[in-house]
Amino acid sequence: MINNPGKYSEFSNLSGKDKPVIEYLEKMPETKKFITNILGIVDNAVNRYNEMNYSDLMISFGCTGGQHRSVYFAEQLKKYLNTAYPQVETEIIHTEL
Repeated sequence: MINNPGKYSEFSNLSGKDKPVIEYLEKMPETKKFITNILGIVDNAVNRYNEMNYSDLMISFGCTGGQHRSVYFAEQLKKYLNTAYPQVETEIIHTEL
């Protein structure tokens, strides 16, 4: 759904944490649509987990190389959660970086 920056040589040694990759991804309207959908799903899950007194929720992202898009979206989600739910502890594990 979202074009892979990893297929371009200028991004091959970078990750979704690097400014050029972030700028590339944020230029695409698909990126905004995708993150908006993710945040809606996660809001519902976090609120429901809080209501049920659950303590752990895992959200995973995957992409072709695990270096660009999945890293970007995980980082964006963490920023959002830290702002919207400061009481929630977040941890990111990037398995391919």
